[in-house]
Amino acid sequence: MPITAPSRARSRPCATRCSPFARRHGPRKGCLNYDLHVSPDDPGLLVFHENWESKEDLDAHLASAHIDAFRAVAPDLLAEPPDITLWTEVKG
Repeated sequence: MPITAPSRARSRPCATRCSPFARRHGPRKGCLNYDLHVSPDDPGLLVFHENWESKEDLDAHLASAHIDAFRAVAPDLLAEPPDITLWTEVKG
């Protein structure tokens, strides 16, 4: 079942311009899209909008070296831990 995993984060000053998480790091297995958005009213407020083919693909991504590297620098880039929630699409 496809899963959507938006996460909300507050960056430290300048983090949106100089942070490694704002760049794409190539395709990830099962990743349908991975987009970074910034609030036009609050440039320190970020939303990562991700859609994955399955929860298992998301879990593999979260256990990857790429995310481990992000976790190592996150305290310097983010003002608070990200708030990650999981969603499934409601089909009508």
